[in-house]
Amino acid sequence: MTCIFSAQSWASPPVDPALAKIDDKCVLKGAAAPGRHVFLIKQWHLDGSVDTRTKPPKEASQARNQAAIFGQLDKWVQGGKLAAVIAEGCSGEIAAGSALKFNGWTVADLKAVSGRGDFAAVITSVPMKIEARHGDRIKTLCGDDPALIKENLRAFSDTRGVIGFMTRLDQYKNDTMRAKPYLDGVIKLYKMPEDTRVEQALWKLRSELKVAIKKILESIDKRNESVVAAVKAAPQGEIAVVFGGAHAPGIKAGLEKSNIACTVLVPDGYSDEEKEMIEKLKTFAGKKE
Repeated sequence: MTCIFSAQSWASPPVDPALAKIDDKCVLKGAAAPGRHVFLIKQWHLDGSVDTRTKPPKEASQARNQAAIFGQLDKWVQGGKLAAVIAEGCSGEIAAGSALKFNGWTVADLKAVSGRGDFAAVITSVPMKIEARHGDRIKTLCGDDPALIKENLRAFSDTRGVIGFMTRLDQYKNDTMRAKPYLDGVIKLYKMPEDTRVEQALWKLRSELKVAIKKILESIDKRNESVVAAVKAAPQGEIAVVFGGAHAPGIKAGLEKSNIACTVLVPDGYSDEEKEMIEKLKTFAGKKE
């Protein structure tokens, strides 16, 4: 028998409609795992290597989304409604003395400014900000695998390189002289015969792009499994998972498989940029799924 988890079976805290909207819920087969419910929150975040501490951006597209997520989590923690928050981009636990750094900020750095009126606007890991302000009231965990993150980044880098070659070769396919440096680059990179033609190089590049996309999707799937494992290891109660929206379908499926109830939230200012990029890559490679 299939049932849809609802508020009738668990008194979850309310979602502020000004900050987020409910997008989906886990569909479970059988009874939900007792004492546990997950808010799966889609985030659109700035690359963690961008320093926002010493060089605060005047404008960032992700700012509204990040502030909305912080606002909702902050309300829940202040109301004693949240047991744990799970972060993207790291492994283990985030605590007061953690050396973990995102966007130039450590937990200690954030704690020092956590009383500021504009703290919600600080652009960095939202779970780290929650730990900085409410570390004595909540468990802050990481649900990611650094090795898989690197694998994911390498695969994305590979796709950019392949697309660069494909774009130029397609652009200059009728101009032998202009196409030559790019054709020579493909021949050297993939150890192809010296007499390789442009159309043969494009076929090879399209094949390599499909391989890179497959690696991206596989690494996302593996990272999703890490999140579900972190949820299972978290304290019982309400758990907030703050992850990139491209991960949401896979994490939701993993929670459903484990009979863990969940509610998917789309915060204000969210953009499906990563998911849209993956779909564009598939189209570019001629791969339809």
